[in-house]
Amino acid sequence: MKRWVRIAVIAALATSLGVAWITLGNASSWVGQTYPGFLVFPSGAIAPQSVAPEPELHRAHGLRGRDRIEAVDGAPVTTGLGLTAALRGREPGEPIRYSVVRPGGERFEVTIPARRFEAQTVRRLIVPILMGGLLVIAAGALGVLARPEVSAARVLFLFCWSAGMTFFVAGPDFLMDGSLLPWSFLAFTAISKASLLHLAATFPQPRGPLRGPWRGALIGAVVGDGDAIFPRGDDMLEAGDRVIVFTETSRVPDVEKVL
Repeated sequence: MKRWVRIAVIAALATSLGVAWITLGNASSWVGQTYPGFLVFPSGAIAPQSVAPEPELHRAHGLRGRDRIEAVDGAPVTTGLGLTAALRGREPGEPIRYSVVRPGGERFEVTIPARRFEAQTVRRLIVPILMGGLLVIAAGALGVLARPEVSAARVLFLFCWSAGMTFFVAGPDFLMDGSLLPWSFLAFTAISKASLLHLAATFPQPRGPLRGPWRGALIGAVVGDGDAIFPRGDDMLEAGDRVIVFTETSRVPDVEKVL
């Protein structure tokens, strides 16, 4: 069991490195190309300033995250890739007129000179995001490699891996090339939500539909053979142990039945 868990974790780490390499390669392929100066989601909505290559451009032209680009120089666009295609062949510095709609329905137009995507943007924006995601995944891997028999460690790694892949490792591709979409992004998101739900229901004590007689009870300490311990998830009670339990008055009969 332990061996196979470790093998699965190493395979997941290798997958993370592979996807990070693909994301970095896709971002690097943008270098030298003309782009709007801001990033756009596949839906055509502008990404927030926190992931903007040039945040000052947002402020200077009144753009906000979730504003959606409807047209480029009067030509309708419906997706982020459509916006990218509309700027192909345009020269950096050439004024581009964008038709923008806000979530509340407000519409306006703004003219912004096209930009050239620079290599320093990859180093300043994309590389730190990738490194952050790989560090999150590595942190989750340390626990499960050290204690592969602990189910909470396995689920925590699954959450760290899927969340890191979703928001950091594959995230930049979501805003740029889109070659990893849609299946990978949706799969990583589903896994992260499922693992987080599992952790919420079982850690540090069972909750919701998974809880049993220990509902609303917490073992504070166990005293046996003259020693007191603060129990962890893998400690077991022995005959003759005395247990200090914190619980609601209404739950005392249920706890006493278990003990």
